[in-house]
Amino acid sequence: DIAMTKPARQSRLFDSIVTLLHGETTSPAASSPTIAPHDSFEESPAPTESQMRSDSPHAADILIAEDNRVNQLVVQQMLETLGYTTEVVDDGLTALQRIQSAQYGLVLMDGHMPNMDGMIATKHIRQWESEIAKSGHVRARQPIVALTANVVAGIRQECLDAGMDEYLCKPITLERLREVTERYLGKPKKVNRANKQIDANAAAVISTTADAPASPLVANAQIPKSVAALQNPIAQTATKSLAPLPVSTPDSILLDQASLAERCSGDVDFQNQLLKIMRDSMPDRLAELQQAQELDDVAQIRAIAHQLKGAAGDTALLAIRDAASELEMRTDSNNRGETFDALRILESRIEQTLSHLEQLF
Repeated sequence: DIAMTKPARQSRLFDSIVTLLHGETTSPAASSPTIAPHDSFEESPAPTESQMRSDSPHAADILIAEDNRVNQLVVQQMLETLGYTTEVVDDGLTALQRIQSAQYGLVLMDGHMPNMDGMIATKHIRQWESEIAKSGHVRARQPIVALTANVVAGIRQECLDAGMDEYLCKPITLERLREVTERYLGKPKKVNRANKQIDANAAAVISTTADAPASPLVANAQIPKSVAALQNPIAQTATKSLAPLPVSTPDSILLDQASLAERCSGDVDFQNQLLKIMRDSMPDRLAELQQAQELDDVAQIRAIAHQLKGAAGDTALLAIRDAASELEMRTDSNNRGETFDALRILESRIEQTLSHLEQLF
């Protein structure tokens, strides 16, 4: 059995419950961490009087916490198409601060972000809500849905254990997003399909291409059955390792225009903006991957691959998405040869995709 002194700290109580249920406990370092907030969970300070008010206004219907600019744009566009107002932040710490100052109808929280990741941020939010309840004030539980590109066994339970209510797997479809948002918010009062306002930070990036003529993307392109397996990241991870694509690779394997059109609600200009952002950012990603390889920094390679997997998935750049997913998976092993082979395949597919995008624009 376990003895505890009162008042009990929440982290100590959690460790005791884990010990009784599973016969194990976290290390003292985990209970009282001193490392950076994005690597640890420390108890939040007691809420202030203004934070405990239950009448805090909704700054927007939905807060999007996501650090990848392309993913921000895609999710924001989808939500505004559905008729919801949005606010965007790019790290978990800022999300925590926003939630402590205002109540949102829903929070979409990415798992991997700088400063503080989504899992840690959610734990802080739940502990902060608990402190409010203990003080006798009433504040509605903040619904939080995870955004994750990790299609692996146990990820849903990991999200729930962190205090999240549900999770959405990237790339997100409009219908799945509609299902989740309506579950927590109900149907919006007015669907505003004309609202194309983009987050100010992202707008600065696309401003240089705003005057470029739209390319003739085919919104209703049909994808051959031969590439159907590439549409499903779960199926892809179960197949044999990827190989370099032949020079004569069909364009539909590089870019699924039908899927991109669906995510962008048929807005060709918006599709082009996303593809131009991807095109312009790829040389930097290639340079970062090459530098990480030279430094033998597998953790950095994995981080870049994870970001590429999410961004390429949201923009339907299938060849990059699947190669990035393969590379991320290979970095989990201790086999440097497999990792660097997968890296070379990703670099090759980025080059092929860039060549295709240059033809479009």
